[in-house]
Parts: sequence; C-alpha cells; structure tokens
Amino acid sequence: MAFTELQTTIYTAIKPILKIYFIIACGFALGRANILTTQTCKHISTLVVLMLLPTLIFSKIVTNIGIEDIKQVGIIVLVSVVLYLMGGIITWIIYFITNVPDVWFGGCLSAGLFPNVAELPIAYISTFNSFSDEEVEKGLSYVVMFLTTYCIIQFNFGGIVLIERDFDTERRHLEEEDMTIENTKANSKTTGVSKHTDVMNTSISRTTSIQSNRSHMSNIELRNADTEDISDMISTYHRDDLIEDEVPQWRQLLRFNPLTFIRFFALNLKRPMSIALIVALLCSLIPWLRGLFVNVRQVSYPTAPDAEPPLSFIMDFCDYMANACVPLGILVLGSTLSRLSLSGTTLRFWYTPVLICIGRVVVLPIIGVLFTDRLHQIGWFDNDRILHFVCAISWGLPSATSLIYLTAACADQDGPQMKYLAVVYIVQYAVLGVSLPFLATWTVMKSLSVN
Repeated sequence: MAFTELQTTIYTAIKPILKIYFIIACGFALGRANILTTQTCKHISTLVVLMLLPTLIFSKIVTNIGIEDIKQVGIIVLVSVVLYLMGGIITWIIYFITNVPDVWFGGCLSAGLFPNVAELPIAYISTFNSFSDEEVEKGLSYVVMFLTTYCIIQFNFGGIVLIERDFDTERRHLEEEDMTIENTKANSKTTGVSKHTDVMNTSISRTTSIQSNRSHMSNIELRNADTEDISDMISTYHRDDLIEDEVPQWRQLLRFNPLTFIRFFALNLKRPMSIALIVALLCSLIPWLRGLFVNVRQVSYPTAPDAEPPLSFIMDFCDYMANACVPLGILVLGSTLSRLSLSGTTLRFWYTPVLICIGRVVVLPIIGVLFTDRLHQIGWFDNDRILHFVCAISWGLPSATSLIYLTAACADQDGPQMKYLAVVYIVQYAVLGVSLPFLATWTVMKSLSVN
C-alpha cells in the first residue's frame, strides 16, 4: 500500500514538470524558427508585466487572501527573507572559491538570490493533484505573495543594482584600457592612432550590425533567416525604455543616500504590478471592500441579478486575463533559452554555473525542508498543508528569468555576463526535472503525510 502511494505521489510530482517542459519546448522550437522573435518576446513580456501579471495578482489575492490570513502572509515574508539570505550567502561563497571575474559579481549573486517565483510554481501547483481545488487556489495566492516579495526586493529595494554594477565595473576596465592606449599613443603616435581607429571602426561596425541586423526584414524574411542569437536579444532589449529611466537611479543607489533610496522605492510603486498589489491588499484586508468582489462572511451586500457580488464582473475579467499569464511567460522562457549560446566556453568556465546550480536546486531545498519542517513542528502552519508545500518548493526553484532580460538591457555586447547566465540556466533547467519532483515528493510523503 505504501509503495503504491509512493508511486502515485511520484507520478503526481512529475506530471506538472512535464507540462512545463513541453511548453518550454514549444517556446524553444518557436524561437529557433524565428516565430517567437526577440522583438515578439519583448512585446509579450511587456504585455505580461503591464497587464496580465497585475490581473493575476489582483485576482488571486482578493479571492483567496482575507484579514484572517495575515499570519500566513507574515510567514511567507519570513520564508522569503531567509530564502534570499541563504541564497545570497551560498552564492557569495561560490563567487570567492571559484574566482569569478569581477564583471560578473552582481550577476552571480543575483542568480543565487532571486528564484523564479512566478510562472514556474504557478504552473506546477495548478497541475499538482495531491490537493483539493480549494487548496490549489489558496496555494496560487501564496505563490503570488512570494512573487510580491521578489518584486519588492528586486526592484523597490534596488536588488537590480547588482546587475548594473557589473557593467559599471566593465566600463571602468575599458576606460583604463583606453588610458593605456592613450599613453601608448604618446610614444608611438602614428601606430597608436591607427590601431585605435581600427578598434573603434570594428566596434562601431559590430554595434551597427547588431542594431540594424533585422530592423528592415519582413516576417517571412525573418523566418527564413538564421536563428536569432544572444546578440539579437541584446540589441532588442538594450536600454529598454522601461529600464532606461531607472539607470541613473541605480548608480545613485550604489552610493546609498537615504533620500535617494526612498525616492527610488516610491517611484517603483508607480509600476502596474505595485499598484495592483496595493489595491489588492487593501481590498482583501478590508472586509467591506472585499465583499464587493467575492462572497465573505463578515459583510452582506445586495447581489447582482446573477446572485453574485456587485463587482464580481471585475473578478471575471481578471481571472480570464490572468489565465494567459503563465503559458505566455513559459513560452517566452523557452524562446529565450533557444538563443542562449555556449560557444567559446571552456571547462573552467562551467565551474561557477554548475556550483550555482548545485546550490540553487540541491543545497537550498535541503535547507528549505529543514526550515519549513521546523516551522511546522512549532505550529506556525496551523495544519495549512498547501502553505507548507508552497514554502517548501519555493526553495527548489531555478534562477529568475528576469535576470536574462535585465542583463541584456544593460549589456553593450555579447560579454561574459550572458555566457555565464546561459550556462546557469541550461544546467538548472536540465536538473530541475529531477530535483523539483523529488522535493515535492519528499514534502508530500514525509512532511505533509498526504494520504
């Protein structure tokens, strides 16, 4: 009987990851075929961030989070903070023992700090059959709260500075090289000028080629062209309008002025996701507001003709829009993975990404299981099985996909940062098919004892 139960749980844990892999494979194929081009992916990402994700946040929080769930929200914040701290410490150790170039210090820390707490856990939990439909809906709202903590730390608290810092360091190195060239020119002016001109011409030619490579192609020509690569992605995302406005503020944050930090935090509250979160929390934590959207016990309003709350049509809209968020996000992820390149990487180059993968999807899940089990033992979860499960699997997720786009937005060319990220993501998603189902099975069989 126990063996049959184990078989069922293992299959239940593997089934969601297969769905995720199939969608990633579809995105990968569409990316290789130049159907999901870098420009298309950029537009889809913008659509997800500006419209679909805010509706998902509002829908799940208002529907499933109430004033009685304040304790659960606090637990999620605590687990998130510990998760980010442990991820940062492990990656910081890896950075120093593997002698990573200084131009990838921030990217290395970000890869260990920020997990993919958006589309992956939502897709996984929505297909996991060991919980009731009500528990799954509750679990999705908990995932949204994890996503909220990620957005606050990455954007409002300036975690994005880590990536910008790498390119500031790289620019300083280039400036030092330019100074060396200038000094050389003083001794050998003619030769120096000639070499410097050649370098500048090559750089300008490369930049112009990247930026204009596909700008005048039709859709049919683009599909028949060579598959887009990292250079095309950098050209598309480089200094994206949504990011460009914040670049000077990132650099100011490096000097950490309290007023600058407060201003930076406040400016990020204007983003659609932040607005959706604030409005959703206000509506969910104030019963007489929440009662306008969903049925609640504390208040009673005259219902609409269909016997639903007066503003239930807004929830219908948000639910319908939110359904497109996860599959589109995973398709874009697959398309992005299709453009990552391992060319020019040596065996030594793989040391750091492989160790980050081990830390991210092997070591952190062990720490997470021990930590969440301890919270369960002291009664913090109050027999809320889905909260325990969501908190546990959040420790076994790969690095956040947004790091690729942020790095591409800052990059001036195909530098080591993108190559390191390519290896990190390829290794993590190769291991994820085993590590995440194992973590889910262990949590269900040992920690939750789901029958």
